[in-house]
Amino acid sequence: MAKTFGASMLVGVGWFVTGVTAAVVGEWSVPEQPDRDCSGFGACLSLLDILPVIVFVAGVPLLLVLLMVTAAVTRLKLPAALAGTLSAALTAAVIGAGVALYGATR
Repeated sequence: MAKTFGASMLVGVGWFVTGVTAAVVGEWSVPEQPDRDCSGFGACLSLLDILPVIVFVAGVPLLLVLLMVTAAVTRLKLPAALAGTLSAALTAAVIGAGVALYGATR
């Protein structure tokens, strides 16, 4: 089980790295706006400027949830690729539900 767990964890982390990489490539492909008003705090920050902060702040809870979900999914005796993909999808759903719940209570 340990071999399957490690491989599943790597597949799950790989999905999230792929998502962050897609966001970076998408941000690089957007042309610069000619006239920007930068008078407000953080008004001229792009996604690429704040991405390290987002990854650092969201990375720890994401990895903890991924760790717990992967531990549960690998007990189903699925192949590592399928278990990792399922773990990443369930982790995204759990984090999304948590963010939605937080937004609803504010």
